[in-house]
Amino acid sequence: MSLLSLIGVLADINLSLTIILFSQIDLLAEMSQSPHILSEVDAALKAKQMKTDVDEYLKTRPQGTSFLSDLKQKLLLSPGEAARAGIRYDVPLMNSLLLYVGMQLQARTPHGQSKASNASLAIFLVGAALDIFQTLIFELETDDDTSF
Repeated sequence: MSLLSLIGVLADINLSLTIILFSQIDLLAEMSQSPHILSEVDAALKAKQMKTDVDEYLKTRPQGTSFLSDLKQKLLLSPGEAARAGIRYDVPLMNSLLLYVGMQLQARTPHGQSKASNASLAIFLVGAALDIFQTLIFELETDDDTSF
């Protein structure tokens, strides 16, 4: 039974019991493991030759770079493709970008370490990823079918 279908069932149960059940989800063994992703999440980034640019931005977060300002244009479909698809943005490319940046952030952020150098590295990586996410949130227009 999925969590979404479970919500309907829990609507009839006492609210306190619902809170108790959902608070114990973190105790499940599966919740402490990262999901296994069997697809090549960076395939669309490689196909559009964006992976190197994304990696460079995440590693160095250079000031004055055109990476963030060019991101919107890189995610747009050509006018012909947009007419056929009915949307302006390359959704598989956006999905690839979001998942790849999130995975890089997760892989490179030190967990459970309190050294100052590791903490500053974590803040740096989070900042670069947030720059990308904020650019997507604030710069992309929403289509009827595409909403970030």
